[in-house]
Formats: sequence, C-alpha cells, structure tokens
Amino acid sequence: MGRAKEHWMEEQERGWYSIDDKFACADCFEDPDIQSFIEDYAVEPECSYCGTKSNKPIAAAMNDVMQLIMDGISREWGDPNNEGMSWESREGGWMGQVLDSSELFDEIGFGTAVDELYWDIYGSIQDRQWCQRNLYRLLPQKELMSDWEYFCQVVMHETRFVFYKMAGESDRHYGGQPPTPAHFILDILAKFVIELDLVVTIPEKQIFYRARVHDEDKKFSTIEELGPPPNKLARFSNRMSPAGIPMFYGSESKDTAIKEITHEDRTPKFATIGTFATKDELSVLDLTRTPADPGLFDRERHDIRPVIMFLNAFIDDLTRPIIKDGREHIEYVPSQIVTEYFRHLFRDEEGNPLHGILFPSAVDPKGKSCVLFFGPAEDHEFLPDEHAVNQRLSLEEVEKLTLGESK
Repeated sequence: MGRAKEHWMEEQERGWYSIDDKFACADCFEDPDIQSFIEDYAVEPECSYCGTKSNKPIAAAMNDVMQLIMDGISREWGDPNNEGMSWESREGGWMGQVLDSSELFDEIGFGTAVDELYWDIYGSIQDRQWCQRNLYRLLPQKELMSDWEYFCQVVMHETRFVFYKMAGESDRHYGGQPPTPAHFILDILAKFVIELDLVVTIPEKQIFYRARVHDEDKKFSTIEELGPPPNKLARFSNRMSPAGIPMFYGSESKDTAIKEITHEDRTPKFATIGTFATKDELSVLDLTRTPADPGLFDRERHDIRPVIMFLNAFIDDLTRPIIKDGREHIEYVPSQIVTEYFRHLFRDEEGNPLHGILFPSAVDPKGKSCVLFFGPAEDHEFLPDEHAVNQRLSLEEVEKLTLGESK
C-alpha cells in the first residue's frame, strides 16, 4: 500500500482532511479556547490567513488546530449513522435533529475572522451530517438540570417533608425519562461543591451589611433590632429560610443591602443599615465563585464541563427574582431545603459543618448576599453559642438613611 493511500485512510478514520503547510494566529479565531491553544502551540512567525508577521512564533499548524476542533466537536456530536438514529424512508429523512456542517458551526457558535480560514476548516470536515451523541438521553448538564426541576416539582407540589421516603420513584417520569430520586440531587450538589472547591473560609472581621426599613420616628441601634427577628416574629418565608426559622441575611455592600429591602417598594421611607463584622473565621459555601461555563474546545476542563454548566444553571434558578404575590412560600421551598441540607447534613472534606452560604443577589446583578446560620440574639438561651448571632457577629456601626430621594 502506497503512502498516499495510507494517508488517505488515516484521514478517513479520524474524520477530517489535513490542511498542510498552513498556520493560523489566535486573532483569526473567535473562540477564546482555540486562541489560547494557538498561543501555547505557535510555531511560525507569520499567519497564513491574515498575513500578520512577528519576530516570534504567533501561528500554530492548522493540523494541530483541526485536531483540537474535532476533539471538542466529537465529544458532543457524532454521525447519525453511528449514533443509532432511525431513518424513515417513507418520510424521506432522519427521525431526529440532524445538522450539516455549516448548521453545526452555527449551533456551537463557531466562527473565524477570515473567510478563507472558515472554508478551509469546512472543507477539512466536509459537508457531513451531525447529531448529538447519546441522542436518546439528555446531555449530562441537561439531565442534571432535569433532576433539579423534578426535585422542585416534588417538594413544591407533591410532598415536602418526606420526599426522601417516596416510594415508586423509579417508575415515575418527569421531562420524558425516569428521574433520579428527588433526594439524590442534594447529594449530587454536595459532591460537586467539593469537586469545585466551593467551600471557603471567611476571615475574622469580614464586613456584612444588613438594612431594615422603618417609619421616620423609629430608631434601631442594637444587634437585637438589626439582626434576624425573634422566632415568634419570623412569620414570612425567605429565600433560604422558612417562616419560624430566622437566619442572618446580609450583603457585601451597602448598595446591595438597600436594594434587597426596597426592590419591590419604591415609595420614600427610612432605613437603618447595620455594619456587622465576623468575630472569628467562618466556613461557607460560596456560590459566587463558580467558574464560567467551559467552552467546547476547553482542553483543561472538558471533563467537568457538564458539572459547571449545571451548577451555573442551578445557581441562576436558585437566585432568580421571585415576586412576593402570595406564592413565595411555595417558590422558596426548593432553596430552603437546599439550605437546610447544607446547614445540617453537609460536611466538608475535613468533616466540618458550614456556617452559611454566599450567593449572587437576586436584585443586584453585581452584588453578593449571604445567609448565615445564626439565630436571633434574644433567643440565645435556646441556641448553642455557635448558633446565636451575637456570639458570631458584632454590630460595628449604625447608619440611618432616607430612601427615595433623588441623588
């Protein structure tokens, strides 16, 4: 067998044709992961496509770039003939979504800055057909999100206090396939939290702000007045805590603290902001530090791409704004159960419990809020020392503000 035929057979087996003697620079691609790859593996000082020249290597061999592109695509997309998709001759087509190569590029958001480069890549792959891998199952991140949605459905509308004992779950269907038993999603979340190192230590003297609206003649100045309410006055459900179980809610900035208490009522009123400081180190789950979703061509994180994509979608759902129209006590149930799980059952890798959760503010896109698992100071006699707000936080400063005035 001649070398030319061997080369042709190799190309057929790997699924793309070589682009020999051409080199591309990072600026010719739109995807940041491909750009990063080229910067790491540049071997030529001149780009074959845009003509940029340098006194150092700036362009990578296109065959190396093609291998990266095809590795990324083939992790989630395959040939419908090989993925088991049915063909209906009477209907004249595949029984499912099938894309040609240009449609695939649109679907994954692939683009280049130079047309010649685009068509070289298109010609290398050729106009073939593509469908999602494992097409009779959801993508891993979507399957996880379906499990979360099922959990929400169960605890909001079917059973709230014994959902972990539900019988016959394996025979139930939600979203078109048998779901993971509702309580499993909590253990899955715990596993991902540890895997992504989302448990952090808040240092001593970390500042949090907590605001309270009131009439003009009111004055609040103590930790009892500005901290979480007494048990008997905790009549309303909050995002992370049900009625009757008060916790300390705060924000990392004054602006966020004000927005948290005024976003639904814009009439002028007065508020007092308390500046609280931690008395010692606290261990918290930080939902604000999840990394951005890895791209399809991310070399380092492609194995955990589904995990990160699910967690970010989960956090978006957990912290979405909820209108207080009387249904909030239902809408808050899933996040309240998640909070109780991380408060009472979760342990970090060293076996230690958590003291709270940091999460993106639902009303301030750039803000961070927290719930700390500390109850009201006046109910301290019923709480262990480590659970009373006045034992773990100090009130450093009090400021009275007039709200609703133009600035």
